[in-house]
Amino acid sequence: MLIYSITKTSEDVFKLNTSLGSFFLRTSYLEENINFQQESLFDFENLKPNTQVSFEISENIIEASLLFSVERTAVAYLERAEHSTEMLRRKLKTKGYSPNAIEKVLTFAKKRNWLSDERYAGAFLRNRSIRKAEGRTRLLAELASRGINRETAEKALDDFFQQKNETDILARAASKLKKQRKTKEKAFQALIRLGFSWNDIKSYINDNW
Repeated sequence: MLIYSITKTSEDVFKLNTSLGSFFLRTSYLEENINFQQESLFDFENLKPNTQVSFEISENIIEASLLFSVERTAVAYLERAEHSTEMLRRKLKTKGYSPNAIEKVLTFAKKRNWLSDERYAGAFLRNRSIRKAEGRTRLLAELASRGINRETAEKALDDFFQQKNETDILARAASKLKKQRKTKEKAFQALIRLGFSWNDIKSYINDNW
């Protein structure tokens, strides 16, 4: 590959015009490659025009460009909404990217703090509570289905319920069931499915039904 010119577009992102076409890449995706570093071409900003590089280096440049393409897709999703690592992984897989490329980009996104399961879990619980009245057990299951591990989910739920009273949330759910003229038995079953504890449900229904 012959590199005709190279332009820095932002931070460690460069545009390369080469004999094989134009490539955008992030140098971070090349840092782990020892052979690339040995070629003394890592200082892209001072790379001379019309530099010939080896076949191996050409492959590494193309791979880094592909990773940057995966990154841009990931960032587009993250700009629209917070994602868990697993949710973003699933979406990138549907785009046909290789598992290896996806994992490299996810790792990079975490290092940059663009992607955070802890942050996602907190945002999910806040948004979910606006639309639904659910107890801890149900919310824990919902987080698990989105790839959030148990420890992270429990911590997010502890933080959430420091701000929100679970009894008040139960009352909100029960009020809706009461308006639907549910019997005590059916209301109890519905509240269990919504993730509230047996004791809390029993106490509330005995006092308010």
